[in-house]
Amino acid sequence: MSPLEITVILFGAFIGYWIVSHFVGGKKSHSGTETDDVKWKPADLSNSSGDDAGKEWHRVLQVAPDASHEQVRAAYKTLIGQYHPDKVAGLGEELRVLSEAKTKEINVAYQQALHYLGMSS
Repeated sequence: MSPLEITVILFGAFIGYWIVSHFVGGKKSHSGTETDDVKWKPADLSNSSGDDAGKEWHRVLQVAPDASHEQVRAAYKTLIGQYHPDKVAGLGEELRVLSEAKTKEINVAYQQALHYLGMSS
């Protein structure tokens, strides 16, 4: 291999490492816990008032506020399939924790949707 090829490989490896660490790795404080620099934080829908709950569930499930039960169920299944913690089990603790939080948020929104649509038990 020529020196130019080795340089290109090392540069590519560095850029790849930087991209992955920038998007996947959260900044750590000296205690080893994540700081407030995390860009995505799940919404706490469990503390929503009755009026807000009817407005927020459709945003989480990415459906229209007047969506049918079938549309809500399909959106729920799609999102759970994307964010289920089992999907990211081998990708590290941080992604697993984010996935669990997002799954909880989706489940709460689905329960709110069922209640809003009059389908809850």
